[in-house]
Amino acid sequence: MVDNRKEGLFRNLSILVGLGLVLYFASKDSQADFLVFRTAAVAVLNGHSPYVPIVSKAVYSGSAFVYPYYVAWIFTPFAFLSATASEHVYVVVSYFAYVLGMQILRIRRIPALAALMFSSVLLVSLQMGTLNSLLFLLLALAWRYRQRPIVAGLTLGLAITAKLFLFPILLFPLFSRRYRLFGTTVVSSNLLLFAGWSFGPLGLKQYLAMLSRLAVHEGPSGLSLASLLFRIGSNSIVAQLSAAIFAIGLLASASALPLIRRRIPESSIFAALVAIALALTPILWSSYLPLLIIALAISGVPDAVLAGFGVASWLLLTPDRAGLFGDALGLGLVLVSAVVILRSGTTRWRWPQPPDAKAVIRGAVQSVVGKDNPIAEGALAVAAILLLVSVAAELQNVGAALTQLLVALVVFTAVSGSKHASPELLGSGDGDRASGKFT
Repeated sequence: MVDNRKEGLFRNLSILVGLGLVLYFASKDSQADFLVFRTAAVAVLNGHSPYVPIVSKAVYSGSAFVYPYYVAWIFTPFAFLSATASEHVYVVVSYFAYVLGMQILRIRRIPALAALMFSSVLLVSLQMGTLNSLLFLLLALAWRYRQRPIVAGLTLGLAITAKLFLFPILLFPLFSRRYRLFGTTVVSSNLLLFAGWSFGPLGLKQYLAMLSRLAVHEGPSGLSLASLLFRIGSNSIVAQLSAAIFAIGLLASASALPLIRRRIPESSIFAALVAIALALTPILWSSYLPLLIIALAISGVPDAVLAGFGVASWLLLTPDRAGLFGDALGLGLVLVSAVVILRSGTTRWRWPQPPDAKAVIRGAVQSVVGKDNPIAEGALAVAAILLLVSVAAELQNVGAALTQLLVALVVFTAVSGSKHASPELLGSGDGDRASGKFT
């Protein structure tokens, strides 16, 4: 009992220390996204439209509000604070949204929390004041309370409508045969969207036109597969169609082996759909990538894999304006956490030890996608080829290619690793669904 109290006290103190460090990183850059939300909130409180004219270049300037109308109202409490004070408050809210989401997903050990909280992609998300911290919490809640259709339907509806690229997750209740959850999600999503289109300043047609212009102008500069294909020579339509085919192929190949065995755990479905949403979106920024943590956590991967995600994120980018000291501090915390995890003895990752290089590569691939899954291995090969082509075409494409390779790996990890997830995380209903006994 005393040990549990000491452990809880240490965890709480560590979380508070982490908050102080996150505030340090956030102070190095202005929260551009949050200031957009706050400006939109001030506008609706004063009876004005939060949107710029859809024909204006300001739509894709990075400072325009492009979210559903109800999102502006969510941020109205911040309008009563000064800009500086509201920025600090939102950093705290975002930090605890990530921490609470990870607690819900049973990521509770301090080294694993530190490795993820100080991953560069999560720090960038906090620096920019993005909506992704709230999306992270909403998706974690939706998964945790999936057996309660009202709660999960409302949280899924909020997440999917706030960021429409998450729409593939709407397939989760269908694939897992939770039809009441599907119904509540559809109803809540439609109410949120159509209320804004009916009573807000933009109708459905205008809103979709705005998103279309945004995708055309911002998409090519992001990390999405469509932007990568566009930059190495495809036109925009072919690039987006190819990205859609690749995303669907990922889902199909990742599901091939469990489908043959007639066992598709709903944890695999949810995790894979989160990753698929990131593969399919025409606009993908590094600040979206913390959502992959949800897929990894649900899949029950060991802490060493979570630490690997934190280390890998620093290969993609570094936080904005943190300087050499800030970069060394963040990366150092992640590396120390990884070392602690590997030395703790709680993680046992069995890598194959074949005699030759070819077998080493095949063994590493099979450790992720499972054995006897040639379709999945082929999809990973395509992702690797994209990486090589991007390097040959232009060095700046490497980040996008690495991101898509990471997404592909997470999809296959979700399918091959979900059987290791703890019963506490999966809940009482997942075991029956994993064995094909749907209720």
